Amino acid sequence: MLVEFGLLIIKIKVLIPMKKIVLFFILIFPQLTFASEIFKSNWENSPDRIWVGKNFWANRLQDWRVQSGKLICVEKREIKPMRTVHLLTARLGSQKGDLKMSVKTGLINSKSEIAADSACGFLVGAGRLLDYRAASLIHHSPGPGGGLFCGLNGKGELFILDFSVTNSSKVLAQSKKKIDIHKNILLSLSAKPVGTNYTLSLACSNIKTGKKISEIFLDNVETKRLEGNLALVSHPGTGKFTKRHWFQNWKVSGGKLEKNDTGTFGPVICTQHTLSREILKLTAQFMPVGNYENNTAKLQIKITNIWKTVGVAKLFIPSWTATFRVENWNDKKDTPYRVSYELVDTAGKTSEYFYGGIVRKNPVNKNTIVVAAFTGNQNTRKFGVDHGYFDWQPNSIWFPHNDIVKNTEFHNPDLLFFSGDQVYESSSPTTAEKKPLQKAVLDYLYKWYLWCWAYGDLTKNIPTVTIPDDHDVFQGNLWGAGGRHIDVQEKGGFVMPAEFVKVVDRTQTSHLPDPYDPLPIKQGIDVYYCSMNYGGISYAIIEDRKFKFPCNIKQSDGKWKKQTNPDLLGERQLNFLSEWVTNWSYNAKFKVLLSQTIFSLVSTASTQPRPKYGGYLPLPPDVYPKDTFRHDVDSNASNPEARDRALKILRKGFVFHIAGDTHLATLVHYGVNNYNDASFAFCVPSIANYYPRRWYPPVPGKNRKSGMPKYTGEFTDLYGNKMTVFAVANPVISGQEPEELCNRSPGYGIIKFNKSKRTITMECWPRWENPAKRDAKQYPGWPLTINQADNYGRESKIYLPTIETLSITNPVVQIINEKNNEIVYTLRINGNTFKPKVFEKGSYTIKISDPDRGEETTIKNIKTTNGAKKIKI
Repeated sequence: MLVEFGLLIIKIKVLIPMKKIVLFFILIFPQLTFASEIFKSNWENSPDRIWVGKNFWANRLQDWRVQSGKLICVEKREIKPMRTVHLLTARLGSQKGDLKMSVKTGLINSKSEIAADSACGFLVGAGRLLDYRAASLIHHSPGPGGGLFCGLNGKGELFILDFSVTNSSKVLAQSKKKIDIHKNILLSLSAKPVGTNYTLSLACSNIKTGKKISEIFLDNVETKRLEGNLALVSHPGTGKFTKRHWFQNWKVSGGKLEKNDTGTFGPVICTQHTLSREILKLTAQFMPVGNYENNTAKLQIKITNIWKTVGVAKLFIPSWTATFRVENWNDKKDTPYRVSYELVDTAGKTSEYFYGGIVRKNPVNKNTIVVAAFTGNQNTRKFGVDHGYFDWQPNSIWFPHNDIVKNTEFHNPDLLFFSGDQVYESSSPTTAEKKPLQKAVLDYLYKWYLWCWAYGDLTKNIPTVTIPDDHDVFQGNLWGAGGRHIDVQEKGGFVMPAEFVKVVDRTQTSHLPDPYDPLPIKQGIDVYYCSMNYGGISYAIIEDRKFKFPCNIKQSDGKWKKQTNPDLLGERQLNFLSEWVTNWSYNAKFKVLLSQTIFSLVSTASTQPRPKYGGYLPLPPDVYPKDTFRHDVDSNASNPEARDRALKILRKGFVFHIAGDTHLATLVHYGVNNYNDASFAFCVPSIANYYPRRWYPPVPGKNRKSGMPKYTGEFTDLYGNKMTVFAVANPVISGQEPEELCNRSPGYGIIKFNKSKRTITMECWPRWENPAKRDAKQYPGWPLTINQADNYGRESKIYLPTIETLSITNPVVQIINEKNNEIVYTLRINGNTFKPKVFEKGSYTIKISDPDRGEETTIKNIKTTNGAKKIKI
């Protein structure tokens, strides 16, 4: 047996058991490392497919695939350099130790001419300061933290290149000898500690005989340069003769490695579920396994330590999702679940994979229901990672949002709500690829998978509502116009093909409760608007964008044409909401609307020139700039008539509104006829954004509370909409790092519904604050608590007689105006007495019911009174 210790090789004749020898040397030489194999790839037994395997992350998804037993790069355009595949289950640690790595590699179509600067090889020590998932995004652009690129170029020269500097051509070592680049080779890299530093050796050998052909060394490599991720690289080079490369039999070993057995990713990477009315809907998100592999998955639950299959679902392609629907779900207990999926390799070996979590019991008996709400999931600083230079350090890359996840876990929410822009097409992390359709879908999945990777540990155990917004469908703004296809977004409609939109909807919304009316819209695009009853709260989940028309439409001649009363939610959704606000079954205590964005425009424009990119620059907290009111046709305020129609319906159910999108956390009280006569709305802050908006109105708000900033109070926006602003998280110089993230008011919202008090408490948390600390501070103006009745804050001095119910506690009370047979409002009251307000004198019908027991009492011809009378039922 040979044992390597520094530069000393000790030969041991094995006369005693190997375990005792190993133990002896560990005790005598604790710094001793054994070059045991940590990892070996298995592409030679993999079916052809896009997904490169559970141990890897490919940049980008569409740039790689497994084919004929090899990992091959399919991207060779000059504008897409440094394609990488990162190893997820091991990386270089800070401990002292050796490294040995090898891979078989060669050119695809090696007979043609080859760009001299094309290359293949290893990326070593990438993203030392980053979470391994963030480091796995390193590709395309050099920059600090980029690592060392060790490989073979198109001239047949071995090289070691510093990928952490601005100029990616900084060569640290290069061979004088040139090999025949047309032949396949075995590329090997080793690192050995020498004193406090390391010596790197890069060699290429005959792929059949193993005979070494060429070798280079690099001495005095700092230890910190050998910390971080390991990856394979295919670099196309420049000019006419760019190239692609293949890889096989990647082996990694050595004491410098830190194993991460939990780092595998796939074939199932995430689940989302909802539980409503004893129906479980659960969607499993898959990697793109082969088209000819198993196309069904199983949903299993654990009952008395035995796993039982309760559902089988087919994989939908190209969304690579499997959706399960299980009726008569026992929602009175926590239930462990797992998704089971079998893969068969080309050798005939079957492997079963599991991904699971907990379906929590319905918290219907819990007094306070907590909702965590998010929007705007930007992963990197502006411009993204593919513009020729990127700082691969924590100040520039915010994925996988560990702080957001950790803080959310502290709040232990009952429901997660992601209101849109889970994906940004422009630079999060890379520029969108919109054509052809197949690549566009894979590019969306590449970005969507990052969301799954970041939040999957939350969504597998907590019911989640996720709805897409404009950036998710690769548009800057979206007026869906009923689903029509257009070439320019300003015309109103979808720019991307319908099949692309369907993939987005299926990945993000197929786990929602069944749609209220499943009839597809134009181009066969599905709808998902629906209601959900969970935890004693009735939610309406609607689609702000899909039915909305722009208030101005760009004509073919480039001119703009103003539209008369453009639609917002569409008749179908208004009909749904009209029915929903009257239905308080399943012991619903609150009505909550979940949508992409709010129905007010809380945004002003600077009188100073703004930066070319990235919205407005943050200001010191005590500065109040001279802004002006602004138009924003992307907002739901730009369709005022349609907006008011929706609010008049919502206030009849005392509905509270949660939304996002605007990159500016706001808390407003809607007004229709008068200020404060409709719902409250909480627009939560972005997880991360680089286009901040702000609210510094040129006139102070009216009737604002004493001591409140002058940007609060009553306002009328440029579209004529009334609103009362209670709080705004304006972007300011926060003093937090990284500045580009923290100075744009990032964070999340927490909403607490107290069922016994019928109060709603809104919290707005900066992402840098640890909510577990006693001195943790929210954004100015939060928290704020309102009463449920404030969501129909319309004032009145006219009342019906007080109702007292003797046999039903917390009944549903509905008031109907007999003059026009119009429902005034419907509400589950708190307790046994209720004094109904109405808004004109006359006769009314009162319905008192317990919808869950099928009991209802109707009293007609009830006259308005001064409130002194009482009706006992």
